[in-house]
Amino acid sequence: MSDAHAVIDARLAAAARPRRLARRAFAFRQGERARAVFFVVEGEVQLCRVGRRGERIILHRARPGEWFAEAALWSGRYHCDAVAARAAQLLEIPAARLQVAPIALQATLQEALETMDASGAEALTVTTQTGADSARIYGVLRRSDIERSYRYG
Repeated sequence: MSDAHAVIDARLAAAARPRRLARRAFAFRQGERARAVFFVVEGEVQLCRVGRRGERIILHRARPGEWFAEAALWSGRYHCDAVAARAAQLLEIPAARLQVAPIALQATLQEALETMDASGAEALTVTTQTGADSARIYGVLRRSDIERSYRYG
């Protein structure tokens, strides 16, 4: 494992909250605000929706070693119900949505700070144009990242 993976693993472990679900208990319901992603340690969680005739449609079965609900972070809401098919042990990783703005890969750190101040963004997506209507995102830059690296004066 690389040093970067060890750091990421340590941060995830520090943020994770163990959560037990009894059989038929919900981790979340469709339409609720997305507040976390989940990792299945034991058991099984079914991601499902209710069909037109009231039937339950299983979209995915999350089993030990699998993540679920990460797609909801992009929209801000859970797209389905997550219910334990049998007793389950999960790790819940809280997630917060940040206000973001794009910044060019070639921008200086000073320009990044100015962009954050002008736009009210909490983070910047570092991008470069790859075509007329497309861009490649290289990463996310937060104010704390800049302040750690930038020398004032």
